[in-house]
Amino acid sequence: MATHKLHLIDLHKADAAATETTSFAQEANKKSSFILDQCPVNLSIQTQPVDDSASNEQAQKALPTASVAISCSTSDSDETEIYLFGGFELIASIKSTEVYITPSESAKQVENYITTCKGIPHRDDENEDLGPWFKFIFVLPGGPKPVNNVRLKFLGSNRHSSNSCTIAIRALKLKGRLPGDMPKSKTPQNQGISNQIPVPYASN
Repeated sequence: MATHKLHLIDLHKADAAATETTSFAQEANKKSSFILDQCPVNLSIQTQPVDDSASNEQAQKALPTASVAISCSTSDSDETEIYLFGGFELIASIKSTEVYITPSESAKQVENYITTCKGIPHRDDENEDLGPWFKFIFVLPGGPKPVNNVRLKFLGSNRHSSNSCTIAIRALKLKGRLPGDMPKSKTPQNQGISNQIPVPYASN
């Protein structure tokens, strides 16, 4: 029997065949809480070196970024399923996170920008070498919604060299429901419509 699973998809890679995914595990005795496996997850990216004389605007544009998608699929299919998304708790080595969702009712798969979350400093002595860490708590405005996809864009990180850096996810807990556990009142009319798993994101 096919089972549903939530996945974190690393979108920073240019090669779709090299796209990496990490699964979420359902928190014990909780239908609405899912924890990312195998943390910390490192997202290696390239950045442009910034000259000491660069303006604040130029420096801001050169900040390292990475994007990940959170999608749901079944164990016997590569196609995504609609799931209920309510928010997340995140600890990562970035200062800001942009949140985007693709609502289930979006026939053309239009992605909506929701907000930019600012992290607060978080101490983690066991993983201090990958930090500094910042903690985020996000609750979707208006309550949980059926979505096809959630994208998180990570902004800013420690610069380890003149042209490269690492963005690390220390912990990620998703609040939501899998398709089989969604309340009937929240189940969209087009739940049977599925979409291909997101491919690496090239811009924005």
